[in-house]
Amino acid sequence: MNTDNPQRLCIYLQTTDKFNGCNVANLIAGNARQIGCSEINVYKGISGFGASKRLYLPKIIAIVNELPLLIEVVGRQSEINKLLKYIDKVLQDGTVTIETIEIYKKFKKKNSTPSYIGYIKDLFRLCRDVFKIRIFFICISFVD
Repeated sequence: MNTDNPQRLCIYLQTTDKFNGCNVANLIAGNARQIGCSEINVYKGISGFGASKRLYLPKIIAIVNELPLLIEVVGRQSEINKLLKYIDKVLQDGTVTIETIEIYKKFKKKNSTPSYIGYIKDLFRLCRDVFKIRIFFICISFVD
């Protein structure tokens, strides 16, 4: 079997799922990045139910913010198989589906700035808007 076939892995779980005190969705996303999967998205649902058939509904005042999550990962079959071994360790409750897909086209911005620049700009905006402080960042570079 060809290990380069693209696959989509979907993991259905709850926002409150933990493994050794850490959020399972964050653990899976971090591991998928380390493995080298092409894409990963984590979606938070507003309503749903799982194997327990307990319906999670949005509430105005929620004591426990337990909502459904969907983690969608796209990668080669070999990468998905590595991720599945990790998921078997960290996921205790949920549903996992796999399907072979065909990638039509990957879109990529041309001449885009590195992604960390966007994160830094967002951090500066957050500091300004939430904490009412401004951060000035000065970078000096010397050229011979």
